[in-house]
Amino acid sequence: MISIFKSLAIILLLLKPLPLLADCSRETAKARQLYLNGKNQSALYFSDLCLKKNQKNPTALLFFIEILPENSSSPYYEDLLKIADKALKEKTGGYTPYLALCKYYRNKKRLNNALSNCKKALMLEPIAYPVYRELGLTYAKIKNSEKAIENFNHGIDISPNNYTARYLLAEEYFKSGKNKLALKNYLKALSLLPHQAKNTLFASNISKRVNTLRSIFSKEHKIRQKKTKTARKIKTEKCVDKADEYLNSNKLEEAHSQISNCLKWDSANSKARMLLADIFMRLGKYEAAILEYKKIGKTKQTQREFKAFCQLKIGEIHSKMNNNKLAMVHYRKALKINNTDINALLKIAQCHETELNHEKAMHYYKSILVIEPANFFANLKFKELTVKTMSDEDILKEMKLRLITDAKTKTLTKKIKNLFYLIRKAETKYAVDYLKEKNVLLARKIITIKNKAGRIKLLLNARGFKSYRWLMTRESINFFEKQDISLKTVFLLKDKTGAVIFDKKGNLTNSGLNAYWEALQGKKSWLMPYEKPPANARQEEDNKELGEIRKMGYREISDQELGWLLKATDCPIEVLMPPQKNYLRILKMENSSRNFLCYETPSTCSPFGGGTILSTYMEQYRAGNEYIPTGKTSTAFFGKGAVERRNFCHEGKIWR
Repeated sequence: MISIFKSLAIILLLLKPLPLLADCSRETAKARQLYLNGKNQSALYFSDLCLKKNQKNPTALLFFIEILPENSSSPYYEDLLKIADKALKEKTGGYTPYLALCKYYRNKKRLNNALSNCKKALMLEPIAYPVYRELGLTYAKIKNSEKAIENFNHGIDISPNNYTARYLLAEEYFKSGKNKLALKNYLKALSLLPHQAKNTLFASNISKRVNTLRSIFSKEHKIRQKKTKTARKIKTEKCVDKADEYLNSNKLEEAHSQISNCLKWDSANSKARMLLADIFMRLGKYEAAILEYKKIGKTKQTQREFKAFCQLKIGEIHSKMNNNKLAMVHYRKALKINNTDINALLKIAQCHETELNHEKAMHYYKSILVIEPANFFANLKFKELTVKTMSDEDILKEMKLRLITDAKTKTLTKKIKNLFYLIRKAETKYAVDYLKEKNVLLARKIITIKNKAGRIKLLLNARGFKSYRWLMTRESINFFEKQDISLKTVFLLKDKTGAVIFDKKGNLTNSGLNAYWEALQGKKSWLMPYEKPPANARQEEDNKELGEIRKMGYREISDQELGWLLKATDCPIEVLMPPQKNYLRILKMENSSRNFLCYETPSTCSPFGGGTILSTYMEQYRAGNEYIPTGKTSTAFFGKGAVERRNFCHEGKIWR
């Protein structure tokens, strides 16, 4: 909409005759260019020349008023006063002499006089841009920014394409802290500059001010962003803490709803995403949990250790989904990201242990001990697996070395084997060091051997283990008496399965020794004489499952036998198990796992004969034939050339 001032300007300009051109147009043009280029003194000089030729030239006088510097002691101000006084005496020049006096008095800081003369000019010429310019500058000097801006805007209404008007308005906005409006008008002033003024000092100064304002806006924007981010972070953290409370209270649906709201405020919050993944896991939504961990791991800000942790969690989920093979893939990815990740090494070791590949499991437990020699769990597992990988022949040999069995004994009974495992377990609990602490003379109670690394090892012999058991018996009696159990009752205690803890001679039984070790860990591992073993629903369920699996044609084999079978058949364990095949089943029991091989054919587990082949392998092993051919080709037969050797499996698949 065209303003009232602009409309009046157009009407009155049409009614008034155009002023006569001064005969100093050349000097005025040159003065204008010099002024644009920042050469104010030279511009004033040529403008003054023009006025000396013709003081009655209003255009020249108005330009002279415009370019006279503010707050100056320039002698030109005296010339300005003389011109104004003369014009007023002669009653010529219209409103222009009053503008000259307004400028003069403003420079002399006589602001009331200045404002009075500007208003006189306004009364004589209410639609002239220079009047509003000088009024605006006077109000600015009075520090009445509101009135200054009002008059500059009136000037723009009259002369909308006047770049100087835009510049002055921008300057006043800048001084009053209205930076957005200042920038808008500085940019407008630049766009209105004539082509010949684009590279002038005036244009350069406006550009500098524009850059200054943009820099201010950029800093303010960053500060706002930082404040917003901080506020959002605090809000999200409180939200996540609330979700964590729900999760700890097992309120999974509430936790999921809460964490979903948290992520609306900060979708990249890694703590929130980790909690969401954990909630998905607890809800059994494994695929969704995997997707969340993958998102976290791909985030650029995620640290190396955190990326490894995400891969570790994905592996754990696949383990829960009974996909040991895929779990291993992600555990190895975690290890690749951080090759000293103890948890990744531990998980890989446990996967190999699940697959009964004890040698590989031992390798990874040993790797943990290289990084962290004091890692108790890895050390314990390494020792346990060392025992598990021992053959019956080696166990019997060691029991003879310990003087527990007679040198002539040829068969390893279950009783001797269990005693061997018990002694080894005692040694993992530092039984030899315990005897030393009790000042027991170790002569004839230990044997000294060197391991493969050349280190000396002290092993308990029959007498040593007897001394250890006797000391444990004395300690256990004191322990149980401290539980407010009478001495008479102590010798009648049973373990959780109902087996007696003390024999008739008052010594700890094998079951009793295990029960006492558990008691030392803070577990209630004993029953009073009048207590019955707790009904074990899990055991009943296990027994039922065992009965069913035997009906299907399966027979139990040991961990050691399964380990040999996998090597002999060249089969990955998952190839023999459901859902691929039904030749092998591993049942997770309450405290252990048990292996069952398909033996009978035809049967539910082997309707077409595969079970017969595997049972033949097992019978061969049980008969003492542990030989496994290692060559890649079979022996030539009846003149035929050797062919590629194939066992029950070939290249990871059953081929028979």
